[in-house]
Amino acid sequence: MKPLGEDMYQGPAIPTAFTRTFGGQVVAQGLRAAQLTVDGKNTHSLHCYFLEGGVAAQPIDFRVERVRDGRSFAARRVEGYQNGKRMMIMTASFHHDQDRGPEHATQMPQVPGPEESIDHLEIRPQAAKKRALDWMDWDIRAVPEDKLSHEQIHPAGQGTHQYLWFKNTSDMDSDQAVHQAALAYLSDMTLLYTALLDHPAQELQVASLDHAMWFLRPVRVDEWLLVDQYSPSAGGGVGLTKGNVFNQAGELVAVLSQEGLLRAKH
Repeated sequence: MKPLGEDMYQGPAIPTAFTRTFGGQVVAQGLRAAQLTVDGKNTHSLHCYFLEGGVAAQPIDFRVERVRDGRSFAARRVEGYQNGKRMMIMTASFHHDQDRGPEHATQMPQVPGPEESIDHLEIRPQAAKKRALDWMDWDIRAVPEDKLSHEQIHPAGQGTHQYLWFKNTSDMDSDQAVHQAALAYLSDMTLLYTALLDHPAQELQVASLDHAMWFLRPVRVDEWLLVDQYSPSAGGGVGLTKGNVFNQAGELVAVLSQEGLLRAKH
């Protein structure tokens, strides 16, 4: 991130085969801008709205507002701009790691590991496969349905469902803020397409509308992460998707939620 002035940063353009900026890039860079204004606290949640489609070949300017700095929590508001137009708004909250209290978490699904899974391109919708060219530094594997029980494929009351393993193959240090920003990038890769698993033949206009994340425990994206993702609802031209992120130790490290445009082409 390039500093532009007090609490202002520029996120670089990322080479891509697309004309529109990838939503995960916008979330990750917006979060990174906010992180750079916070000391001694890690991100515990973010909420982002995409207002305008970005131009992938152009950088994004981010303005950070210091909403609050408390002893335990800090809050930031981030706006992203291109060509004078506001393209995203985000709120992010930060928390120190000294508090203690009750503990519980959703259990990790008992599914085959990454070594028994397949390249995610084998199951992704055709319209989404081109994007994989942008993700060459990510190893993404899908747990095949023939290795899952019927209850795992169609859990009661959860609509369409899939399990994917992710790992970044780059050299990364231990900075938790960087891993959180990388997880924000990862979170937009496949989540929305979960809503299309039962509708593979439809011609649709697909775009992220809003995005939310909760960071629950320390995370490393250069180690395998299982994302248990499902779509509880689609209708009216939008689809809602959710995901639970686990590390290989079985710890729930993050929860994701995203709504996106799934509009039929006329």
